[in-house]
Amino acid sequence: MELSLKMQQPVHDAASSPNLGVAVPLKKHQRISMTPGAGDHVYLVTSGVVLVEGKLPEQRRQVLEILYEGDIYPTQDAPEFLATALVASTASELRRLKQQAAEALSGNQPEFARRIAAASAVRGTRRTIHLASISRPSGEERLADFLVEMGLHLGRPVVSGRMFDLPLSRDDIADYLALNPDTLSRLFSRLKAKRMIAISQGRATVADWEALCRLSPLSGPLVELSKRCRSIE
Repeated sequence: MELSLKMQQPVHDAASSPNLGVAVPLKKHQRISMTPGAGDHVYLVTSGVVLVEGKLPEQRRQVLEILYEGDIYPTQDAPEFLATALVASTASELRRLKQQAAEALSGNQPEFARRIAAASAVRGTRRTIHLASISRPSGEERLADFLVEMGLHLGRPVVSGRMFDLPLSRDDIADYLALNPDTLSRLFSRLKAKRMIAISQGRATVADWEALCRLSPLSGPLVELSKRCRSIE
């Protein structure tokens, strides 16, 4: 397979090249199981929002991570002790490369290697921020962190605020934030009562973005991470 490509493009644009790996289109809720022994691959998210789910035997599933356009997920990252899967939260497309092919491409094209390394670093930082968020006792602050993350990745500015789709279900958000779904509903109601957020047909409108950022203790690192994402595009 010919793997050459023009690396003046962002990773996710370059990954959409028909010569790079195998295109894997996913419908909403469709999943890719990380089957042990199936071989090492690298998945590049070229569009959509994809969840990384893990499940212990006899336990409920847990949303471990959210992948956005431009993110990279090596199957080597899947914990061996968890039944892990990539699950499309929206209609999505991924590119699947064999690990060996990705390494060869990185060796031959330094710019590709640089962008892959930068995207991996961004994803690692986002995971660290998320762990810091769910380690705090305040559910309202966890939710604010999540909404800031969503707004930065998926949102567009509106007058004094921001509008963005919420591609995750209530149960998905609760799993991601390590909250009970009923608790999450009460927290959303509290933010709505404060007129901080309105939700209609899966779309959130934050009337006062600055107020939401003040409620989120990790908004500063999230904003800086968003700038890093833009810098590698």
